[in-house]
Amino acid sequence: MIRPKINQSERTDIEIKMYLSRLLGLDTREQVLKTSGFFVITWTDELLRWNPNDYSGIVEITVQQKEIWFPDLYASNCIQGYQEFGSDDLRLYVNNSGTVDWEPSFTLSTSCVVDVSLFPVDVQICNIDIVPWMTTNHEINIKDPTFDNSLFEVPNGEFAIIHTKTTQTCYTVYSNPNYELTESRFTLTMARQSTFYLLNVVGPFVAISSLCVISFLIDSQSGEKLTVSITVLLSLTVFLSVIEDQLPKTANSISYFVIYVALMIGMSFICVLCNVGTLYIHNKNPESPVPTWLGMNMIKETAVDNYRENSITESHHRHSVKSSTYKSTSRRDCCDNLNGGCSCNHWPEVARMADRVFLTLITIALVSINIGFLIIHII
Repeated sequence: MIRPKINQSERTDIEIKMYLSRLLGLDTREQVLKTSGFFVITWTDELLRWNPNDYSGIVEITVQQKEIWFPDLYASNCIQGYQEFGSDDLRLYVNNSGTVDWEPSFTLSTSCVVDVSLFPVDVQICNIDIVPWMTTNHEINIKDPTFDNSLFEVPNGEFAIIHTKTTQTCYTVYSNPNYELTESRFTLTMARQSTFYLLNVVGPFVAISSLCVISFLIDSQSGEKLTVSITVLLSLTVFLSVIEDQLPKTANSISYFVIYVALMIGMSFICVLCNVGTLYIHNKNPESPVPTWLGMNMIKETAVDNYRENSITESHHRHSVKSSTYKSTSRRDCCDNLNGGCSCNHWPEVARMADRVFLTLITIALVSINIGFLIIHII
């Protein structure tokens, strides 16, 4: 019950070394880190010294934890509250010089502030804080603690430890500001192993979302234009329900990948609306007049097509001269009479022009979103 120091005005030096054997997991929703391992805590008990020659050469004994004094250390950020290390039956090594070796094992669930902004290539920093419960710095002196994860048994499948460090801080006792407690902080820096998520979550989602632009390459008369865009949208929503359990769920920080998913589903929805608009234009009443600015664009497009047709090789031109002449002539005649009451239906041409515009704009938007997502994660 009494600190084992002959001169009670002197402090007892305590050395702490943490051996981490397993990283059980990091719950991003609950923000809890689960670890297991053991401590090696040593100090000198001046009341347990003896001369081996007086005791048949015995230089070391083992005693139960409840039989001698030991420091009242605990994990201050443990979510279960105060938990004493070891147990009454745990045995400690004591040698003839009074050096005590205490090796309590632990399985801790400690709080950890999680930042999933860069999921699935995020890096998390978590701490295990060890502090005396009531023994102040006037009584004990905790020397520089050390962290050792060389005895790692089984690597974690989701996170890999890339760096560890230890620090110490002192803070005053709330009930008595004249006394201080020393907190030993063991810090783990963990990187998410992102290969699984890149291959099974990010990759398929990027591929499926990129398919929405294909609908603009399908002719409006085929009847499959709207079907393709709706199918892509439904595929994204179904795939999102499949990968929902793989996405981080925390309100403290929003993952850029979740924002990316929302943008891609939004772009797919816009593709559906654009295809509906294109089909509406294609099936519009042929007697409805085409706006003048659209008519001018169609005339310019016809001139470009005629120039391309005239530059075709002579052999190919002979083979297709009749059909191409008929097509370009009829198209030119109709375009020349846009404002003269011509009965030719120009709305399919307008729909094709809209398809090309939508294809260009949606492609630029998709490429910009993907490049932005990539830059954020690289930086």
